[in-house]
Amino acid sequence: MGIRTWLGLKKKRPVAEQPPEPPPFWNEHSFAQIQQDRWVLAELDGKRGGFFVEIGAFDGKQLSNTYLLETEYDWKGILAEPNPLLDGIRKVRHAALYTHPVDAVSGKSVKMRFVADHPELSSMVNNAFKDRHAH
Repeated sequence: MGIRTWLGLKKKRPVAEQPPEPPPFWNEHSFAQIQQDRWVLAELDGKRGGFFVEIGAFDGKQLSNTYLLETEYDWKGILAEPNPLLDGIRKVRHAALYTHPVDAVSGKSVKMRFVADHPELSSMVNNAFKDRHAH
């Protein structure tokens, strides 16, 4: 027996790999990028009539963390989306729409970089070249 085995450090061979089970809140009827809407509902036991704030509302439906909450669970809230290319939000959402950039510091002047071909990648200039989508 080797020292690694004796210490319990030897890697065990995986038993026939099974695909991971989806989390209990997983549902195909989600509009969010990674099921954030379903996660919120699971954490709050299907709460109805809540309140949300969504920063970066995009088109109001696609990739929305709050569309499902508003349309099927009677939540109210505020959407923040400064990109003028995404003017269709008002057609699909009833929540209040704030069209200025939102920063962590109140009153701070913020410059935006809008990406016409991929508006979901638009960002504040200070952050635009710091993530994996920069290219």
